[in-house]
Amino acid sequence: MISLEEFNYQFDEILSTLTYQEVIAIRKNIDDFVDAKKDAAKVSLANRLAEARKELEAKFDAEAKEIGVDLLAENKARQKAPPVYQNLDDPSQTWSGRGKRPQWFTKNLANGVTDESMRIPTATGTPTDTPTDTPTDTPTDTPF
Repeated sequence: MISLEEFNYQFDEILSTLTYQEVIAIRKNIDDFVDAKKDAAKVSLANRLAEARKELEAKFDAEAKEIGVDLLAENKARQKAPPVYQNLDDPSQTWSGRGKRPQWFTKNLANGVTDESMRIPTATGTPTDTPTDTPTDTPTDTPF
């Protein structure tokens, strides 16, 4: 294997014999090669980071379980809220009532449709998330 210094000397001699177009073509090949090396280094680093993260999570999860804490359970995503409203024109479009209002909901409100009329009825016929003011017939377990 030749030294970098020797390579640069030979490379300079070769480049001096080439036309401008040939040098540009070589430069593009070198740029492509550098990009490929950079991408490979990114993938390698991401894989190493993911592996290190898994090892650390496992280590800390094991230590936490020893003291009765489940760290991974606390990081689980919140359950998706069930739909509360549906588009009267296209019932496949639904909204949970949380977050930003969808365009169809805002458009219907602007056209005079009430939010209550867009509520999805439950199996009992009352809209979802609507509190009932009448007491239930079944007793509860709480003394209050």
